[in-house]
Amino acid sequence: MSSQTVGLFAAFGAAALSFLTEARDRAPWVRTVSRSVFGLAVGALVFVLGRVWVEAGRPPMATLYESILVFVLMASLTYVAFDRVRSPALGAVVCAALAATLLYAALRADLEALRLPPSLRSVWFVPHVSVYLLGYGALFFGTTCAVSVLLGRSFGSAELMHRAISAGFALVTLGLVIGAIWAEEAWGDWWAWDPKECWALVTWLVYSVYFHVRRQPRWGDRVGAWVAVLGFSAVLATYLGLGFLPSMEASVHVYAR
Repeated sequence: MSSQTVGLFAAFGAAALSFLTEARDRAPWVRTVSRSVFGLAVGALVFVLGRVWVEAGRPPMATLYESILVFVLMASLTYVAFDRVRSPALGAVVCAALAATLLYAALRADLEALRLPPSLRSVWFVPHVSVYLLGYGALFFGTTCAVSVLLGRSFGSAELMHRAISAGFALVTLGLVIGAIWAEEAWGDWWAWDPKECWALVTWLVYSVYFHVRRQPRWGDRVGAWVAVLGFSAVLATYLGLGFLPSMEASVHVYAR
């Protein structure tokens, strides 16, 4: 377990606690402290990613550990972009979930500076991975709001859920297209029916159903929220779950561990 990741876990945990304190005490100084702690946590994450980039001599996206750090950054930026009213309760939930994600990363961290294999040394590598991770960050935020809708809580709203999922869906669609272009350039085939490609398509289809559901007034926001949760479950299966399958060992879509 790396000390730097434990430090990031502690930083986002502290941000969650500071937001929770703000939710109970709306004094201006408490708000300033909570925003400052969150900003310091994100700043520390950026510093760690920059350090990994310098030490490895490549973008920090080659291993599962590195990609999780980038995902946490993207999810943090999504929260800043979409929660214009800066709900402290929503901030507490987001930071707590991201702290748990960082704990998972700490348990699985591989800090060796791996060199990119030839298949990944492409101009498409950074756009494909970064667009997908930004999309996943937006879908994560949308799912957090969906859980709020399902629980009847006030820390998220159906409007925020829909805005975030709309942005996330557009980004994963772009990531899917970039991946197909990259595959055709590298291997001469737009689509190889790799398990991860198939699950990426499943994820895209589930979110397509979400938009269909949203157009049906009789189903309301709760049904859409359930589909959003199902969609993010597909994201987790695509991003993390498939890496445990023996059949994925030779796939170019499995992060180095």
